[in-house]
Amino acid sequence: MTTKDEVITAIEASEKRVDGLAPALLAAGEAKLPESEWDVRQALCHVAARANAVPLAQMVAQRALAAKAQGQPLDLRSGAARVGDINQGQLDERQGRSVAELLAEIHAGHQAAVAAVRAMPQGEFDQSFPRIGGEGEMSVSDMILRAGSGHENDHLNHIERALAAPAD
Repeated sequence: MTTKDEVITAIEASEKRVDGLAPALLAAGEAKLPESEWDVRQALCHVAARANAVPLAQMVAQRALAAKAQGQPLDLRSGAARVGDINQGQLDERQGRSVAELLAEIHAGHQAAVAAVRAMPQGEFDQSFPRIGGEGEMSVSDMILRAGSGHENDHLNHIERALAAPAD
């Protein structure tokens, strides 16, 4: 089972990675992501919105357990259009923010996530729920890792490729 220390270490590693990229991010916020319609600043809007994945993990666990109690599987993937709408809402909400402001929001989100993990009762942190799509179970702690630093690192990989690409 994933420990609180492992989750906090992953969040702190994401924080360190963002800090290391900060000078390049500030200099190249308009760089286009190679495999996306987004630019670096837009990707940072999404990362900022998800920097504290604890509430999302708790919500998914609650919905999955409620669906299980009703004898129904939880399938959040059926809302693919909703995911696009959510992502667009995150961008729209942060439209006027600078890269520096987004970096500050990411930092605050990471701090809030660490504090939330530390404060979470161990039983809730370890609670298992049916995986989305129904392939076994996962814990709230694993969902925090997946939806938090795991998801964030995927976006940071895209951002790093954009920063390394030659300017047009």
